[in-house]
Amino acid sequence: NNDKIILTLNLGDSYSIFSNHIKNDFIKKGKEVFTFPQEELDIPEVNIVLEEAGVQYGEVDRDGWFGDYYVPRTLLIKGHYINTASNNGLQQFFITAIDTVKVEELELLENNSFPFTKGNIPAEPFLSSVWEPIIAIGVAAAAILLLFSVRSK
Repeated sequence: NNDKIILTLNLGDSYSIFSNHIKNDFIKKGKEVFTFPQEELDIPEVNIVLEEAGVQYGEVDRDGWFGDYYVPRTLLIKGHYINTASNNGLQQFFITAIDTVKVEELELLENNSFPFTKGNIPAEPFLSSVWEPIIAIGVAAAAILLLFSVRSK
């Protein structure tokens, strides 16, 4: 009977997108999943509650002088579950994943239908947006000045 479970998911409307993924993970592990009690069978029940999911962004940084802007992103999922087959009682879980993404691709990664995929994106650093064009113009002006001053001698 360890290969059968009753799975109860309390995900709410916002996190319902995870429902099929959770069921599929149990099936991949060899479990036969029921979503309602089987009166004649003594099957353990797993009840999963998803409390929070979201995205947090770090500080925007540029890759080199004229490179793309990147931002570190932390994805988090928090909740708890209880498994009647174990004596552990209520168990908390906290899952995080960290990656770095291009700022210009954030709109593709966020989904307006699921607010937990959206985070507060920090503003582009002011000094880098001001100094880089000034430096580029200064270097170009110096190169032109040197070109004409060397040619005139």
